[in-house]
Order: sequence, then C-alpha cells, then structure tokens
Amino acid sequence: MNNLISNVEKYAMRDKPVYLKIIYTPAHIGLEFQNEIVKPNPYVKGTGIGLKNIDLMMKQMNGYAEARISENTYRMRLCFPVVKK
Repeated sequence: MNNLISNVEKYAMRDKPVYLKIIYTPAHIGLEFQNEIVKPNPYVKGTGIGLKNIDLMMKQMNGYAEARISENTYRMRLCFPVVKK
C-alpha cells in the first residue's frame, strides 16, 4: 500500500481526483486505484521495481495484481481470494 500511495503522490495530477473502487466477486475482493498521470517528466522516471514487488506479494497471498497504464490514466487493481469457512 505504501508503494501505491507513493506512486499517486509522485505521478498523479494533483488537480484531478484519485478514484478508489472496492471490487467484490464470489471468488475475490479487491481494491482499484485510478488516477490521471502527470505528463512525462524527464527528471522523474520509475524503475518498475515497485510493480514487480506488488505482483510478487500478491502472488504470495494467492491474489493477483493488474496494472493498466494508458497515455493519460494509471489503474492498479489488487484482488485477494475470498476465504469461505
């Protein structure tokens, strides 16, 4: 979560909203973050390590992560398995 919040602080347009969506299916529950991206800054570049770490941690928790990045929008979805007792 720290990495996701840090990414929003670094790369999201400050005058645009950040959307947080709760997702539920019978198999998964999750969170989705979406924001508009600041136009590319040649002095600020990400390494992609954060996304790889998120993906690895989600797999270790039997969940999954999906990142969708377009020219103007960044969306990250984290889905955790629903445990039925």
